[in-house]
Order: sequence, then C-alpha cells, then structure tokens
Amino acid sequence: MCGIFGIIGHNTRVPADVLERATKSLAHRGPDDSGTVILHDAGAEDVEIGLGNRRLAILDLSPFGHREPT
Repeated sequence: MCGIFGIIGHNTRVPADVLERATKSLAHRGPDDSGTVILHDAGAEDVEIGLGNRRLAILDLSPFGHREPT
C-alpha cells in the first residue's frame, strides 16, 4: 500500500517543512521510498501545489524497482 499527500496554496506559499512532515507521517503506508515536489504557477492567480508520496515496494523489491527521472 502506498500513500500520497497534496496541499494547495492560493496566493500563499506551500511550506516545504509542512509538506515534508505530512509525507513522513505516511511512512506506515510505504517505508521503502518517498519524495516531494512543489509546483508553482504564477499566472493570473498565484497558486502553489505541494505533492508528497510514500512507496511500498511489493512488486519489485530489487533496486531496479526505483527509477530516477530522466
């Protein structure tokens, strides 16, 4: 079982420390890997989206189950 977390900031910043803590709180959902990203759109309305995920490696337990972005 994996876990994801998301937060949206409208006309405000997404606090990176809050995103990291929230993602760490999902460790029981996937202890094998994790990651976070903050996306920023400075269009007509200033919006930031923070996403975090936890991964449980059940299909491929080898190091090849984790791919680095290309």
